[in-house]
Amino acid sequence: MSETQGRDNRFSGRRVHVIGLCLVPFIEALSVVIQVISFKTTGKRVFKMSPLHHHFELSGWPERRVVAVFWAVALAAAAIVVAASLSA
Repeated sequence: MSETQGRDNRFSGRRVHVIGLCLVPFIEALSVVIQVISFKTTGKRVFKMSPLHHHFELSGWPERRVVAVFWAVALAAAAIVVAASLSA
C-alpha cells in the first residue's frame, strides 16, 4: 500500500465530520439554494426570506434568540462530531 492510499483511508471517514462542524453555515447556504430553486420553478417561496436566520427574524424571533439557538445547534453538532471521532 502506498503512502497516499494510507492517508486517504485515514481521512475518508472524517469528510462527514466537516459537515457536522459546519452545520449552521451549511444549513444557511442550503436555505438560499432551496429558496432560489423553489421560486424559479414554482414562483413560491419556502421561507419568508433567506438565509434562514432572516426567516426566523421575520417570524418574530428576537435577534438574540436566533443567535442563541444557532449557537446551541452548532455546539450540539460539534459535540456529536467530537464524540463520534473519539469513539472511532
